[in-house]
Amino acid sequence: MSDYEKQKSYPTFANLDKIAEYFNATPTQLFGTSKEIELEKSVLESNEYSDKVSEILKAVKYIEHFLETDGQYLEDLLYLTRGNQLYTEDGDELYIDPTSQKRTFHNQYEPGFIVARDKSPLELLIENKDLLD
Repeated sequence: MSDYEKQKSYPTFANLDKIAEYFNATPTQLFGTSKEIELEKSVLESNEYSDKVSEILKAVKYIEHFLETDGQYLEDLLYLTRGNQLYTEDGDELYIDPTSQKRTFHNQYEPGFIVARDKSPLELLIENKDLLD
């Protein structure tokens, strides 16, 4: 019966009659009306959605807490590791295809492209480390 309860398999009409006869009940009494079955499904689905929403809300609170307490570290890290965004002379954003070895600039975005950036402060420091010694 557990596969029936889990809705992994369903009894044939012949077996359904036998099961109902064994329990001295009608098939509708055993399995409910179609409306009752749909109601039960919707309750189970709403519980599943509630759990997912609850997890998302917890994640949002965690992120908000992180930004309030340690957000400056994130800003510092982004400053050190990301260069300024690059633009055309007309002020249009430039993009690059990260899978291309040529690293050619494009002024039209296509799926997979990323924003073109200048070298970050960290990259500049590493490139010029000999000057610092």
